[in-house]
Amino acid sequence: MNRKWQKLLCERGDFVQNALYLALVVIFGIGVLSAFGQEIVQQFQAIIDKFAATRPR
Repeated sequence: MNRKWQKLLCERGDFVQNALYLALVVIFGIGVLSAFGQEIVQQFQAIIDKFAATRPR
C-alpha cells in the first residue's frame, strides 16, 4: 500500500472510532437524564410553586 492510502484508512478509522465514542457518550447522557429527569422536574416544580406563592397579586 502506498502512504496516502494508509493515511486515509487511518483517518477514516479514527473518524469512525470517534463517532462511535460520541454516540456512546450521547446514549449514556440520555440514560442519565432519563434516570434523574423526574427529580429535576420535581425540583423545578418546587421552585415555580415557591415563586408563585410569594408573588403579589
